[in-house]
Amino acid sequence: AGPERARKGKKPGAGSAQMFIPCGDLPAAPAGEGPQSPPGALCWPASAGAERPVQGGVPWRKSSQQVRSPLLRLHQEIVEFCAFVQPSADEHALREAAVARVRGAVLELFPEASVEVFGSFATGLYLPTSDMDLVVLDSGVQDVKSSLRKLADRLSRKGLARGIQVITKARVPIVKFVETESGMDFDISFDVENGPQASAFIREAMARLPPLRPLTLVLKIFLQQRELNEVYSGGIGSYALITMVLSFLLLHPSRYPSRPRGPASVLEESLGVLLVDFLQLYSQRLNVHEVGVSCEGGSRFFSKRRTGFYSDERPYLLSVKDPRDPSNDVAKNSYNYPKVRDAFEFAFQTLTANHKPG
Repeated sequence: AGPERARKGKKPGAGSAQMFIPCGDLPAAPAGEGPQSPPGALCWPASAGAERPVQGGVPWRKSSQQVRSPLLRLHQEIVEFCAFVQPSADEHALREAAVARVRGAVLELFPEASVEVFGSFATGLYLPTSDMDLVVLDSGVQDVKSSLRKLADRLSRKGLARGIQVITKARVPIVKFVETESGMDFDISFDVENGPQASAFIREAMARLPPLRPLTLVLKIFLQQRELNEVYSGGIGSYALITMVLSFLLLHPSRYPSRPRGPASVLEESLGVLLVDFLQLYSQRLNVHEVGVSCEGGSRFFSKRRTGFYSDERPYLLSVKDPRDPSNDVAKNSYNYPKVRDAFEFAFQTLTANHKPG
């Protein structure tokens, strides 16, 4: 059943209260705290029937067979999948310990500075393969490039890092390395405050819009599996993806049932409906040649030409305004967006094709 047809059926919870888990109940990893283990509430009650073999050989689809509606079944699978990939308290502690070791080495060189974590670890949106982003603030250094080299040398001498790379020609110079004890990838920059500020913005947005976290997690992994998640190879980076999802949620038709720019109503609760609608927007409906997306003023579409984001050489690029800096297009280097769009299109067609239930 397609998305429009499914919406006209039973609402989530109608006649099947035990079979619908609101996405707001999904466990989150608050900043500075260890993530919660998936609670029993995310499992199906015994009254739902005897447990069947795992469908498709994956451990997060044990319960969705009980749901007949395709989009409710998709919602349930998203909830269970996000619980499955949620890091354990031990995994979180390993990362915290690695950060502490690296922070100690940095402060030995720059004792007056502070070392802040930002990115996916700070927002709770990290995956097992996600790297750790650190920034040295209030360092007082005059030459960032030489300071990065000095830090790389200190990490190497202490045996804390391997595979060290000092990248000085990037827009934001960094030192990249693998922390020896944990095997985790680290990126460290100097005196760039927008990273921690962006993390705070994302945490606030996730608190206001609970679907933002599960949708972003699913889409991050979807792009990662297709090697379309790294900006340096033309993919969609994490920050751009979060902004895309946030803009989509703020503009979703369910929030404006009477008129497009009227008072916002309650957002659609089904993650299945929201995922399908996201895929359709960014694969079929958005005219990327002329229009970009923004979270400004409660989210809106904007003219790429009027804002100077249009490129004659690459008009097919997606444009996404940085919520913290409207002059910055966070998707301007995602030159493989046509491949991303094709992947979204294929996923949309697959999810909305007519399938027999079960």
